[in-house]
Amino acid sequence: MTSAGQPRPRLLPRRAFTTLFVLTALVLAYHAIDSHKQPTTFQNPVAFTFFKECLYVVEKTENTILELEHLMAGEPMKVKGLAAIEPDEAAFYFMVRKIYPGPEGLVVHSFIYRHGSHEFVGYRFSQYASLQTSPRPLLTIYPDNPNEFPEVTYAFDQAGNHYFGNNCKGYYNIWKVPAAGGITVANGEIPAGVESLGEPNRMMDKWEDIAVGPDGRIYMTSGATGRVVEYSPRGERLHEIGDVGFANGELLAPGDVFFAHLYQGEPDCLTVASRGNRGWVQFDEGGRPFRSIYPLQMNYRQYDVPVGAFYNSSSGNDKISFDLANKALMLLGGDVCGSSDTYVASHWLRTGQLLALSMFIMVVGLSLPRIVPWVAAARFPFFVKMLVLFIPLLFLSAYVAGESVKGVAKHGVGNEMIRRSANLAQAVVNSLVIFDLEQLQRPEDREGPVYERVYQTISRIVNTGVVEQTPKWILHKIRDGRYYFGVSIWRGALFQPFVVPWDRPMFRRVLTEKTCLDGQYVDDQGEWLSYLCPILDRNDQPIYVLELYRPTEQLDRTLRTASHYIWVTIGGTVFAAVLLVFAFSFIFTRPLRKLIKKTTFISKGDFDHQVEVQSRDELGDLARAFDQMVVDLKTYVAQLAKTTAEKEAIEADLRLAHDMQQEILPKVFPPLPNADTIAIYAQMEPAKEVGGDFYDFFPIDDDHMAVVVGDVSGKGVPAGLFMMRVRAMLRSSAVGSQSAAEALERINLVIAQENPSSTFATMFYFICNIRTGAVTFCNAGHNPPVWLKDGQATFLGPTPEAGRGLPVGIMEDGSYTDGTLTLGIGESLVVYTDGVTEATSVQEEMFGEERLREVLEENILLEPKDLCQKVLSEVNDYQADAEQFDDIAILIFKYGIQGV
Repeated sequence: MTSAGQPRPRLLPRRAFTTLFVLTALVLAYHAIDSHKQPTTFQNPVAFTFFKECLYVVEKTENTILELEHLMAGEPMKVKGLAAIEPDEAAFYFMVRKIYPGPEGLVVHSFIYRHGSHEFVGYRFSQYASLQTSPRPLLTIYPDNPNEFPEVTYAFDQAGNHYFGNNCKGYYNIWKVPAAGGITVANGEIPAGVESLGEPNRMMDKWEDIAVGPDGRIYMTSGATGRVVEYSPRGERLHEIGDVGFANGELLAPGDVFFAHLYQGEPDCLTVASRGNRGWVQFDEGGRPFRSIYPLQMNYRQYDVPVGAFYNSSSGNDKISFDLANKALMLLGGDVCGSSDTYVASHWLRTGQLLALSMFIMVVGLSLPRIVPWVAAARFPFFVKMLVLFIPLLFLSAYVAGESVKGVAKHGVGNEMIRRSANLAQAVVNSLVIFDLEQLQRPEDREGPVYERVYQTISRIVNTGVVEQTPKWILHKIRDGRYYFGVSIWRGALFQPFVVPWDRPMFRRVLTEKTCLDGQYVDDQGEWLSYLCPILDRNDQPIYVLELYRPTEQLDRTLRTASHYIWVTIGGTVFAAVLLVFAFSFIFTRPLRKLIKKTTFISKGDFDHQVEVQSRDELGDLARAFDQMVVDLKTYVAQLAKTTAEKEAIEADLRLAHDMQQEILPKVFPPLPNADTIAIYAQMEPAKEVGGDFYDFFPIDDDHMAVVVGDVSGKGVPAGLFMMRVRAMLRSSAVGSQSAAEALERINLVIAQENPSSTFATMFYFICNIRTGAVTFCNAGHNPPVWLKDGQATFLGPTPEAGRGLPVGIMEDGSYTDGTLTLGIGESLVVYTDGVTEATSVQEEMFGEERLREVLEENILLEPKDLCQKVLSEVNDYQADAEQFDDIAILIFKYGIQGV
């Protein structure tokens, strides 16, 4: 206590908060400084090249290009420059697919897509003198049939002319464009400024890359022949280079073609990326291979590698390349292939923001001893309090709602894509002939009739030109556990490699598990949503994998657009809310004060005091409501006791009805002492106190047991009463009859004639000879039971001829037929109502027949009681906190437990 008798101020909490603020500020400042140049890994690289001693790598996100230097194995690269290129236009957006060194800068090859429909419409080649300047267009192509995606590649000669290798059917495969560029190819017409060289493209041609030698000769790698075609500077075809095969020095799925040397002092020579063999082959002037370079044999630390172009650096002996699959720099030096998979960038903006936030928190923390007393003593207007409380809540609610909608949309779109892919994949697998697939063993088989037959079969089913949003497809060839492109939508070369890095486990799992899988993955072309379906040979080994894939760009762009609109909506809503709160405070504060003063009497228990507010608006209504509330309160107290007593009486009646319903259901398992060859267990859980689901079993004679499971339409007491009526009538009709259909037909006739409420019941009724296992059954519109036999669970559906009928009570002249089966020793029938399969999780997904089948098969050795309780336990776990909206009944009948 102080000398004045006052308590000492509580300084400890303030000091604790001050310390907490200061420590938080110091941690933020340390993080800002520490992360300023922290090594970063590549996220989704899609293209690379080398130009003026710098490596350029394009990340898919926002078409971001990184300019990297300090290219050394085992050390992080340094970011010299960074920019977002190829921005969206009013009608189109662009996706960078490849970049090249050009005569005056970087040449960027982009795909053009239309906003809204996300339809591919063409290609654009642009030259960037620097990352800070606007690009100069070289060539824009709008193909006659964009769905064919004819590949276009780029090269240039020493005079600065541009060469484009293309696969546009009916056109020459080489276009020579003057250095100035600015050419547009549309409507099938080649402008006057374009010189057509080479030879016309045929249907099966597939040109992979183009290069121009120092002497002006042109080289193109052919996916059709698997070799390199040499042309004169005037475009005449000279000869083909290279042999096709898997051996050292041979070409398999050749890709990039370029001129480079491996050792210092050597002249540049023709070099081809033999992608199928995971290496490069170099040729002498006579077109003979003299060197093969395989990075996987040079201590390269990755499991698999895609080979593209490599470039000579004037600053050292290392040759520069980039592994787009494993996201790493490749350095070829002598007999060693080094790598680096990180880079360091200076994040000045982020560092500045963190330091500013740190300083703000520091100032707030040090000022707490002055701020807290001021806040405690201050009187804040109603307007300010409303803003402080309402605006953050409004902002958070709008954000959460927007994100939830976006998440639901993403989930729905993704699931729809997978469902469509699964249906198409199954149709393709059922249509292909294994013998045909086994004939495709050599690259040159691409030109044969078997390839064409397989291609046409898949194309007819997965027709991207007829049905919108149809996925594209690849039939991967599997050889020695590695993936190769087999038959594809773009008719690519056989045995072109499909590199599977370790971060794509689903491609390995589909080979070991031999089942269909789906998921997302990233490669050098971008990010894909993929569905994989294995195709097995006669020895049950996967020889192909069908992949149906779609780019996630459409989904990502839709979500980004939704996010933009969400933030715009949030901003507008918050601004409008501020104005509304201000108006509300100004208009209603004065009447509220008067209302508060007058209602003080009421708060003290003076219920006879009238609230005097004359407003002719909601406040006046509120005052009159206060007065009426007092009157109602007096009346309510008097009636509360009466209402409570009536409610308790109703609840007691419902409990009695529930107990009566449960009592009439059989509870003795097994049902009879002489029924030692069978075991039965059943259980019913109503959604309300009284339910419409039921089960029953009773002997017809010494050798036959009648069993039924039914589901009455509706719920509650009416359904329960109808159930008791049906049960009693069935027991009466079953006596002396060994025909399930005959018994159901009798009770249907009686009920349908006198059924003003139009209530009906689905039923599965069967009669089993407990000595032989012979079963006669009839399914009156009920769920198909499950036959547990030989370790498998099989749904038993009625045939068109036997074992079926309409639900009881619908039509007087309903027809019912008997079906038969014979239960073997140890076999069971599981009969259930739709409350089992239609039980819903909190995500509003049903339990379903497939989950029921899996539970039964996994626990097939359990006795009926244990198995029944296991199924109900799984259903209850699946529903979790979701409300049970339907009655649940399940009965398990097992034959041959003893005495047989």
